[in-house]
Amino acid sequence: MLHLALKLAQEQINAEGITYVYDVMANLAYDTGEYDKSEKLFVNVLQRLLAQGLPGNDNKLIHISLKIASIYEARNDLK
Repeated sequence: MLHLALKLAQEQINAEGITYVYDVMANLAYDTGEYDKSEKLFVNVLQRLLAQGLPGNDNKLIHISLKIASIYEARNDLK
């Protein structure tokens, strides 16, 4: 269903919709322990939000950054 939603958002050229679907997909992967997939999706969401002009100290960006940090911790990648 999420891939269908993503396709529809892309067809409508709805940047916010695309970002939202990627965020939902990233959270689903995160919650199911698919950390590699989740990391890639969260990075994509971060890039999209920054490209839309969101300031670097926005709570959305901080929240996603914390999730990425927890992914690194779960993989024992503490660099």
